[in-house]
Amino acid sequence: MEKKTIGKFISALRRANGMTQKELAEKLFVSDKTVSRWECDECTPELSLIPVIADLFDITADELLRGEKNNPSKSINDENEGTRYSMKGEKQFKMMLYNRLKKYKNLTLISVGLAIVGWLMGLLCNFAFDNGAMGFVLGTVLFLASEICQICFARSARLPLDEEEEAYHVRIQEMNAKVTQATVRISFLNFVLFGFTFPLWWTAGTDEGMMFDAWLGFGLICTAVALVLAYVVYTLIIKPLLVKKGLLFPNLVKDERRQRNIHRMSVIAAVVGILALLTALAVWILNFIGWRAFAEYKTFDDPYAFKEYMEADYDRWFEEGHNGEIVVNPAPDVDEYYTYMEMDYIYDENGEKIEYYCNEALYDRIEYLEEYKKAPVRVLTNEAYYTAWNTFMDLQTYLWWSILGEALVGVAVYGVLLLRDKKK
Repeated sequence: MEKKTIGKFISALRRANGMTQKELAEKLFVSDKTVSRWECDECTPELSLIPVIADLFDITADELLRGEKNNPSKSINDENEGTRYSMKGEKQFKMMLYNRLKKYKNLTLISVGLAIVGWLMGLLCNFAFDNGAMGFVLGTVLFLASEICQICFARSARLPLDEEEEAYHVRIQEMNAKVTQATVRISFLNFVLFGFTFPLWWTAGTDEGMMFDAWLGFGLICTAVALVLAYVVYTLIIKPLLVKKGLLFPNLVKDERRQRNIHRMSVIAAVVGILALLTALAVWILNFIGWRAFAEYKTFDDPYAFKEYMEADYDRWFEEGHNGEIVVNPAPDVDEYYTYMEMDYIYDENGEKIEYYCNEALYDRIEYLEEYKKAPVRVLTNEAYYTAWNTFMDLQTYLWWSILGEALVGVAVYGVLLLRDKKK
């Protein structure tokens, strides 16, 4: 007797049990085209399906792989030679459910990997190649690829509800809900990483990348904004749509404690998100105002008072031991400035020229408010400039890091609530 291939053996077993390709496909949760390809020997079943098929036809996996039964007397030669169909439904269903969910989780790692690689590409392009905009574009492409892959994986992993197998409906719904929830988590991950990468777009048109501290600060702000937007859109639009289409089943959400924890997490996330948005607004206002809001200018309405101040400043600098030499705002390729006493002038209200000596390198700027070389005039010293700039940067850094602090406080509050529940 000619030994059958796996495909021919499956075909014989199916006909012997009075099953169509479609019926077999429904029991194995595959398409009828897949069964047809097996029987035509175009491909073979996945390894995870071998024990399921063997159990379905009441044979061993070894017999299925060899294409014949161990007991020749029970061989199946044609469609009229059959054995009694005996399906161990519960065991077969559990194994199928387990294998399908396991395969989906493994495929999910691909989506997570694409998302992480997208973030790393942004990091690499910004710091290694000084091209933050390219990093943003490449990262966005990979985030989209991750999202598309995850949606495709979820569509192939979901199980249809078989009207003839109503006993399995609840577990199929739970399985589909788990698949959908995992897809939602990946979408949140992509959205958050996109938010963190978004500030790199601001470097478009420049030849430099974004500095680490600037990217970290604005990245945290954009991440918080992205997280809040994602949560609001999901809660108000996407979740009701998924429930309506039968991809999420709120009635299957487990016990009361879990419901309470989800509600707590939602409230804490909303509060942290609102605080993060307010902090982001504060940072935007701070940058709109700029460092000049913290600068202490000296304003002179009297040109003689201005002359007296400039000469006194020079005398004080000279008496500190500089001896005509000063190091103020050095250029990148210059170690020192050799600045000597300079003569300058200003006009009084009558147009009379008033000369004075000074060292202009001591000042960040000298501004004539109405007319050039006439009072009123205001002066910003280098010392006042650095004080204002450091105050501005310190405040901005504090606001950046406060977003992370708000998130940590939210996590801590949630943890305390969980511990309190356990003690009860």
